[in-house]
Amino acid sequence: MKCVLAKRNAGLTSGGYKVIHCSGYLKVQRYNVEASPYDSCFQNMGLVAVGHSLPPSAITEIKMYSNMFMFRANMDLRLIFLDARVTNLTGYQPQDLIEKTLYHYIHG
Repeated sequence: MKCVLAKRNAGLTSGGYKVIHCSGYLKVQRYNVEASPYDSCFQNMGLVAVGHSLPPSAITEIKMYSNMFMFRANMDLRLIFLDARVTNLTGYQPQDLIEKTLYHYIHG
């Protein structure tokens, strides 16, 4: 499924495009640094999220808060666009994630 935000007041786009609202949180692991018992570092373990397809009559504009980022994926869930906020929220650069599938980041 491709994910795009439709133009203002235009509803969902045609041709197989749907708006998907994903929400979740970043799972991090804390570990101590050997230099000092009070210092600690964090490692990103993964993103826990769920996506909901918005119905055609739903509001197509979603307010983007500072703890949100937008991405686009093609039919096989390969990332084709990520906005710059992904770096602040996950520590990954957009160019490192583009062309990877969402399945690459799912751990069971």
